[in-house]
Amino acid sequence: MPYTPPVGGAPLNISGTPGNTALNIGGGGDNDRSLTISARTGGVRATVRIGIPVRVSVSARTGGVRAVARIAYDPNLLSAVHAVTSETWRAGAPARAGTASRWRAATALPASGRDRWRAADPSRAGPVEHWRQSAALAGVGADRWRAADAQRNAGGDAWRQSNRVVRDTGETWRAGVALNRGETAPWIRTLPRLTPEWRQPWSQGALLPRGWIDRHGDGARLIAVEIERWRQAGYPANAANPGPAIPKPIPTPWGTRLNIVCPLPGARLNIGRVPCVLVAEREVVKRRTYMSLNNASLVRWPDLTPLPCTSITIETDFDSWCWSLSATLAGPDAWPLVQPNPLACEVLATINGFSWKFLLDVPSNARSFGSNRVSLKGRSRSAWLHSPYTPSRNLSETNPRERVQLAEQALENTGWTVDWQTANWLVPGGRWTRTDTPIGALLRLISATDDGLYTDPAAQIITAQPRWPAASWLLDGEVADLLVPEDAVISLTQSPVYSQPLNGVYVSGTTHGALALVKIAGTDGALQPDAPLVDELLCDPEGVSARQRGLNALSDSGAGFTMDAELLFTPEVGLVRPGLVVSIAGMKGVSRSVKVSAAWSGDALKVRQSVGLERREVES
Repeated sequence: MPYTPPVGGAPLNISGTPGNTALNIGGGGDNDRSLTISARTGGVRATVRIGIPVRVSVSARTGGVRAVARIAYDPNLLSAVHAVTSETWRAGAPARAGTASRWRAATALPASGRDRWRAADPSRAGPVEHWRQSAALAGVGADRWRAADAQRNAGGDAWRQSNRVVRDTGETWRAGVALNRGETAPWIRTLPRLTPEWRQPWSQGALLPRGWIDRHGDGARLIAVEIERWRQAGYPANAANPGPAIPKPIPTPWGTRLNIVCPLPGARLNIGRVPCVLVAEREVVKRRTYMSLNNASLVRWPDLTPLPCTSITIETDFDSWCWSLSATLAGPDAWPLVQPNPLACEVLATINGFSWKFLLDVPSNARSFGSNRVSLKGRSRSAWLHSPYTPSRNLSETNPRERVQLAEQALENTGWTVDWQTANWLVPGGRWTRTDTPIGALLRLISATDDGLYTDPAAQIITAQPRWPAASWLLDGEVADLLVPEDAVISLTQSPVYSQPLNGVYVSGTTHGALALVKIAGTDGALQPDAPLVDELLCDPEGVSARQRGLNALSDSGAGFTMDAELLFTPEVGLVRPGLVVSIAGMKGVSRSVKVSAAWSGDALKVRQSVGLERREVES
């Protein structure tokens, strides 16, 4: 039979002298644990003390009743115990042993400091006095009936006419509604015996506000979207509605049927791929005249001290990981502005609204009769990540990491970020073993697929970009990033190039990865180099790395040509960085180099931009 814990109310013990009406409810007998109190709060304050463990019902008109309940739980159980406390308020029945008395003038009690009013017996030795106001008694502070003041001590208060309670509404005690709230706690034998005490003073309490506590959690992301639906506006109701216009049929100029009636001898029908008409991402508008308002400056960073320069040349190419600066300063005050110091000097170059930040190498000063010049050379601020400014550190990784994660690890705690735009794969643990600078680690990662690095001119971002955005034999089907018409070209130089034609190549890793044959679709892949392409970082079994490395090798092969175009350097043309698909004067290729030059001749400033393109021809 399961153990039933003691539940219910608490025994009521009433003790004290007559007239002491403080009510304390505490632990009494172990058998009787019930208490019923019925009262009507009003203008009388009473304290009742009950010491005899009997079932008692108290009915009175009191100011506020306070009760203290002590509940003991037995934790030495093997199963869960439900501790339930249930109290029911109902109208108390009048006590059968109550004493009715009338109030009249009483003599002072010798054993008490307060006079207790009770019914006095008539005196036999004298005449019976009528009720009147009694004379003041010696040693007694109260000589007539009046509203008593509040007592500061904690003793029992005598019955008196109390002040009116402001918030009392004279509510009659009635049967209360059972509470639907319970507490369940599992008790185990290993805990010591606990005797929790729960005290709650019963009083006419104010209403307590009830609120909800919302715990923080990951909420769903809400995206406010406004959708506008466009439709053809209708005509007003009182206007004539001609209806939608009927579009005119557009005849096909070449027809829709192929009808060869009498072919001529030797005629051939070739159906193949032709270049499609593609809209470039950005296009320079064709004009008869192009105007440019040039401006250029070179200042020391970060104090922005102007440097008296006479020429500035900024350039980079696809195989370089940074921009390079060449500048010439004139005047006797130029050398002190850029002379060597313990911390390398940085400069900010601005040409036609485009800005670059450079870290200067050691400048040189050349003076002759009537001439004082200072030659400057510098590199992008990414030079801080390479020797001699940053020493080599251990970058080995024992856990499997993706190639982009290894690049981010190399730039950790440097303030620089990497924008990975080329192929990515998982490098097994222990394969990446490197002690190098951050730039050296990035160059090693990117060399596995023969791709390139590009440093942002002003921001601390290094981009890893593919050598060929698309295969060279499919370049005509790609959307150009920039289209420059022939009218906007100042000069153009084109040179042919030729290398061994390939249509297939074997690519492999060393201890990891797979041996893969990468070939041009539709060919037998028989035109191969003398040796396969092997790199220890081409280590993914899926062949992602092998495909990217083979695509670059096949795109670099065969006949082609390079072109150098001199353009204006304006916001309309923009900066043509390496790695973009560019169409200049009808020739579509991939930009490989860019050089921006600014030179002063008297009061005139000449600014030019030279772009180098590479293209491979598709042999029939």
